[in-house]
Amino acid sequence: MNKKTVFVFITIIVLIVAIPVSLYLQTSEKKNIEPSKPHVKITSFVVDNQWYYLGGVTFDCRFNITLENRGLDNVTGLVLEVKVFYNNTKFDVGNYFVGTYENGTIKEPLGAGEVREFGGTLLSKTPLDVRPNNVLAIVSLNNTVLDELWNQINNDHDQINNVKITAVEDLGGFSPVVGLLIESKVNVTIRNNGVNPVSGLILTVTLVHNSTGAPIGVPYNAQVDTLQAGESREIAGSAFWSLQEGFNDADGNRDAICMVTLTLNDVVLDVWIEAT
Repeated sequence: MNKKTVFVFITIIVLIVAIPVSLYLQTSEKKNIEPSKPHVKITSFVVDNQWYYLGGVTFDCRFNITLENRGLDNVTGLVLEVKVFYNNTKFDVGNYFVGTYENGTIKEPLGAGEVREFGGTLLSKTPLDVRPNNVLAIVSLNNTVLDELWNQINNDHDQINNVKITAVEDLGGFSPVVGLLIESKVNVTIRNNGVNPVSGLILTVTLVHNSTGAPIGVPYNAQVDTLQAGESREIAGSAFWSLQEGFNDADGNRDAICMVTLTLNDVVLDVWIEAT
C-alpha cells in the first residue's frame, strides 16, 4: 500500500469519526441554550390624585403606564393590571386600559427597544384616597410577573386637595314642590383647609338607589361663592324625588340613600354617602 493510499484511508477514518462527534456537540450546545427571557420594564406609573364623578355612585381616576422592551425580541401577549391597597389589603376596583383587551392583554406586540404609554382608568363606588405607594402596576406574561411599580402621584391639583365636606345634616321632612315632586332638605358644611381661596365649587345633592346606584328624582346643584383659605361654610341643600319613584324597593325596604358631591371643573374633591 503506497503512501497516497494510506493518506486517503486515514482521511476517510478521521471524517467518519469527526462528523458524528461534531453533530453531537452541536446538538448538545442547542440543548444547553436557553430561550431569551423577555426584558420588559415599567418605567413610569403616574396616577391622578383626583376622582371624576360619572353618575350614580361611580367614580373614575385616570392613570398612565409606560412600558419599555429592553430585550432583543418582540414580545406578544403582555398583560397589564393595576391593584389598589389599603393597610396591605387589596381593595377591589375596576381597571381599564387603552390599547388592551378587556382582560388587560396588550393587543399589539411590544417591539424590541420600543417604549409605549398606556392610558387607563380606575373605577370605584367611592373616590378612594390615592397616595404614594398604594397603587401597584403589574406587567406579566404567561402568568409570570415581569415587572411591577408603585404609583407616583400627579399633584396638578394640590391647591384644591384640602377642600372637604366636613358635615351633612339630614333635616328630614317631605315638602311637596309641584305635582308628585317632593323636597327633603339637608345642610352641608364644607371647609377649605388649604392656603389659597378656591372659586367655582359646585355642591351636588343626589338621591340614589342603594342597590343599583341609579339616581332618584332630580339632583340639586349649588354654585358656591369663593371659599377663603381656612373658611368653613354651611350650605342649605335639598334632595328632590318623586312619589312615583318612592324610597322603597319591591319588598318595601328603604332603598334610597343621600349622596353629596363637591366638585371643581368636573373634578371630585370630596363625597359623602349616607350610611346604610
